Amino acid sequence: MPTEREESRIRRRLITLYVVLVVLLGVNMSTTLIPLNGMAIPLRLSLAALMAVLVAVIFMRLSTATTLLRVIASMISLWILFLFLFTFADYLTR
Repeated sequence: MPTEREESRIRRRLITLYVVLVVLLGVNMSTTLIPLNGMAIPLRLSLAALMAVLVAVIFMRLSTATTLLRVIASMISLWILFLFLFTFADYLTR
């Protein structure tokens, strides 16, 4: 069972992550008000990817996980990347 000091450290880390995620969400939503032309979609997708990485590393504790778990998480991310790439390739060629 974690001590009070460890609980305080974990709570502070999670609150910090929450604030960072809310700020990134605000940046993502504020980009809808700025005319970015062709850079809008890549910027929003990169912000979403950054948010997903933060959630994976902090909430899923991938920074302290075993090597096997890290490999599995990276393979899942690669698979999702392929799904998006092939979907966009199909959409753009029609």
